[in-house]
Amino acid sequence: LTRVNDAARDRTREIFADALALCVTDGKIESVDAKKLASIVDQIENSMTAKWPSGGKDYKAKVRQLAFNLKDAKNPDLRTNLATGEISAGVLIDLSPEELGSNERRNANERIRELAEWEAVRGQQQEASTDAFKCGKCKQRKCTYYQLQTRSADEPMTTFVTCVECGNRWKFC
Repeated sequence: LTRVNDAARDRTREIFADALALCVTDGKIESVDAKKLASIVDQIENSMTAKWPSGGKDYKAKVRQLAFNLKDAKNPDLRTNLATGEISAGVLIDLSPEELGSNERRNANERIRELAEWEAVRGQQQEASTDAFKCGKCKQRKCTYYQLQTRSADEPMTTFVTCVECGNRWKFC
């Protein structure tokens, strides 16, 4: 591990070295050369310094993000891909949090997105098309409508109608 005589940068290199050392315990790579891992750590930190020369909050946030994902026990593929050279240091620092996550995390996020999408569609007003209503403005019979209970339960539902042709809207009970 190369020292650069900057406490923050040296600490960053130590954090990444600890994370990449987990490649040895993963057992996914047959031969892990310590010099190669040290070189990868140097490349990552040098790429980060090139992107954020003054350090700052973006640099620190990326260090935390990478350290978390590289040390994640459920994410050995990220470490393996980095150690084998499938992901370069320059590419690694530009990956989004979603791309850094494990396959399990990505699948969980996809399920969450699908559920949220379904809930958003379910919560919308369901409109139906019909020719049962005649627009008072353009006299066409191409309309969409939906019904809502706007008054007490013993009153009929209110029907909201929109003309597809001219956009005219009206309602009735």
